[in-house]
Amino acid sequence: MTYCLDVELFISEVKKYPEIWDLNCEDHRYKSRKQQAWAEVARVFINDFDDMPETEKLDVCKYGDRERLCKRQNC
Repeated sequence: MTYCLDVELFISEVKKYPEIWDLNCEDHRYKSRKQQAWAEVARVFINDFDDMPETEKLDVCKYGDRERLCKRQNC
């Protein structure tokens, strides 16, 4: 199976949410805020993110499952 992901777009989207990547960000320590940020990133790449089963959404939001983003992105 071939995956595709616009890496530059992915990086620019993640940069919008320092709670994901910046250890000095006050929100970085809050798991729920990081999960919310990952959900926002996922919505850019996964058209049907809001319709996905909760378990799949949790995988993306909890672990930043980039492989799942690649599989689901429309290329």
